[in-house]
Amino acid sequence: MLLPIPEVAADGSTHATFLVHGMRHVPGADERVGRLCVGDALFLRPDPDNWTNARAVLVVEGDDQPLGYVPDVLLDFVHSVDDVRLSVVRVNGPEVGSRLRLLVRLEGQADPDEQPFTGDAWETVD
Repeated sequence: MLLPIPEVAADGSTHATFLVHGMRHVPGADERVGRLCVGDALFLRPDPDNWTNARAVLVVEGDDQPLGYVPDVLLDFVHSVDDVRLSVVRVNGPEVGSRLRLLVRLEGQADPDEQPFTGDAWETVD
């Protein structure tokens, strides 16, 4: 999986764009995604009962209907963001498959001293 590294500015403002994952595991998600429009507001909801990852975060519509998940690789970042705003960037047709259907943008506030994808876990191996 390739995705842009989230940016955190000196004032703490941050954003990330990502494809919603796991839609095939969410009953009715494909139909709900088909009704979304660019700019629609979405929301995040923790999913602590998720049997694969207790830190999982669902992407949901305004009526709390689930659409899919935040990619696992972004969970540390997403859990560190306050005042989260999430919106639809692009909705692709069903012909592309569920993995590429829904592109979203997350915006909010984060600690500028804690840049995403840094630290011991992200150091390269020589």
